[in-house]
Amino acid sequence: MGKKFIAILLILVNVFTLASCMKPKETDPSETETDESDVSTTESRVYEAVERIAASLAECNYENFRKNSTKDSKEVEKAMPAVPEIADDDYKTPRPDKALVVKNMVISSLTYEIDEKSFKSGLWGSDCSVDVKFSYKDYNEVVGKRDIFLGPADFNTLLADVEKTIDKTITLKFKKEGRHYLLSNPDDVVSLYYFEVPKLKYMNSIFDMVDKVYMVGDTWDPVKECYTDTNTIEMVLVLNERAKQYIWKYVYRLAEETKPKWTVIYTSQYITDQYPSEIRVKYTQRDNIKTGFYAFYLIDPQTSNIYGMEFDVVNTSEPSQTSTTESTQST
Repeated sequence: MGKKFIAILLILVNVFTLASCMKPKETDPSETETDESDVSTTESRVYEAVERIAASLAECNYENFRKNSTKDSKEVEKAMPAVPEIADDDYKTPRPDKALVVKNMVISSLTYEIDEKSFKSGLWGSDCSVDVKFSYKDYNEVVGKRDIFLGPADFNTLLADVEKTIDKTITLKFKKEGRHYLLSNPDDVVSLYYFEVPKLKYMNSIFDMVDKVYMVGDTWDPVKECYTDTNTIEMVLVLNERAKQYIWKYVYRLAEETKPKWTVIYTSQYITDQYPSEIRVKYTQRDNIKTGFYAFYLIDPQTSNIYGMEFDVVNTSEPSQTSTTESTQST
């Protein structure tokens, strides 16, 4: 009886052990969450890469574009309408071609929209792709608004108000390198630069809209073109009707004739006048301006052209050159 009881007990133990071995393995919730998290992380990193690519395309910054790509793209580098940076107060360096500047302005309005439903990921997320709709402002909406433009900046001011866009959808492919995703088909984005803004007509300078210029002030003599004992120089530019259609941007400067070249006494900050009928500029200092020959003029930063007047200043509190010479000779 004892042996039978032991045998039955062993059989039951084996049955329970077998049942335990055959029990389906339960899924660990944390593993599922990790997998979903991995997919989410992959997508977010790819979307971050899209943002970097779009920014480099809009900025025409090929160096950054290359850093976010797996390989070089001579086509993109050549097609980018990159404009060299020139300091505002640098009036000697030649300005870049206006057509290039306008194209750069158009592409700088570039925005993008990711089609998240199109996202595809390969094994382990090493290769991914997603469709991206790129958009930039429709420059054709601006072209017909003026028969003649003041300059590229004038075009850009009007472009900012355009809502209609030109759209292009491109499938961007990415390859994982380390923790980052790099664009593996950089040549495919070159089509974004395949547009040409119709040739625009420009004025030679904003000063084409000046009817006349004259100096003013209590001590100004228009016949002699001379100021006497003054600490203030003031100039007025009377503009024609066309000037009221434009936004003027300029700086003004006072310079004195010295040898071997003119000496700049004052240069203003950039000034913006919207749709003016006249321009008034003034320079004032504490003491009376010393005797000499001066030029007071505006500078068009788009063309580096200048416009203004030259005149004499007499300071009667200073000893004249003649009396100084006579005194020396008599001594």
